[in-house]
This record gives sequence, C-alpha cells and structure tokens, in this order.
Amino acid sequence: MKVLISTSLRPSPRIRTFCKDLASTSSIFYYHTRGKMNLPSLFSYAHILGVERIWLVSSKHGNPGEISFYNIEKFESKSIGSIIIRGISLKRELKGIFPKSTKDYYLNVIPPEDTELCELYSIIKKAIPEIPSINRPFTELKIIKNKYVELNFIESETNLLCGPRIILSGYSINEKVMYFEG
Repeated sequence: MKVLISTSLRPSPRIRTFCKDLASTSSIFYYHTRGKMNLPSLFSYAHILGVERIWLVSSKHGNPGEISFYNIEKFESKSIGSIIIRGISLKRELKGIFPKSTKDYYLNVIPPEDTELCELYSIIKKAIPEIPSINRPFTELKIIKNKYVELNFIESETNLLCGPRIILSGYSINEKVMYFEG
C-alpha cells in the first residue's frame, strides 16, 4: 500500500522540503511534484500508480498550513479528514535525528496516552496504511505545554526522530473543525 504526498498549487521551497522530509520517513510514501495538475488529474494519476491514499499539503503564508488526507477508490476520492498545522521543524532544523535512512521501513501508528486525542488518532490511523513489519518508525501524538499537539515520526529502536516535527493546532473530520486550546 502506498501514500502519494503532493502539494497545493505554487508551493514554497519550504513546503517542498517538508513533503520530501515526510516521504523520507517510510517506504509507503511517494512524493510527486504536482506542477499545474488539477485535483481530478492528481487523483487519476494516483489511481494509475496504485496508490490508495493521498496527502495534500496546503500552504499558509509560505509554510505548511494543512494536510488533507484522501482515500482513492476506483477513480473516486473520499476525504478522510485533515490536520491543521501551527508550525513545523524540518529534519535539517532538528537535533537528535536518526542518522540512517528509514525509507526501507513501514510506518506504525501508536495510540496516544491522552484520551482527548482519540479522534485525531483515528484520522491519522486511516491516513497511514497499516503494514506489518518488525522494525519500523512510528508516529507519536502528544499534548505539549501550550495545549497544542505534536506529531513526531520516531525510529523504533533508538527512539530518535526520523522525520519532521509537526505542531498541530487542530483537525477536521466530516466538515467538523476542532481546535486545540493554545
């Protein structure tokens, strides 16, 4: 199962780097430069590639502002939900990054300890296909001091970050938008 990562139209270099950082965390991700391709063409291209999910990164003032998740079924797209991004740290900006590539690993979604994050967890769980593997990076959701939520990609053996750090200010599902206190 594969996930296609792409951007909104006219992305900034920071958004392109963010997408490449996401794609480098696991072998399930495939980054595609969208160019001037409209959404129906992008969904059709994803179906031809055999991709089952699309992550579409939208911009806000030149930075990633939202990631919308879509499920692709027979040339149709169905929205899974989206996460609203408050801020990011690219891999090059972080310390304590796993030194090797995790591209050959699959991703595991770990349930959060905080019960407030169950709905957000279910969105991310649906957006990342589950493939059994022994050693793999995993995602971690946790509430940080300002009541925002942090999404991390962590290598399982060393517990070091292997992808970008994403600070979330909210999420949306079924046209319902929820914001975290901040």
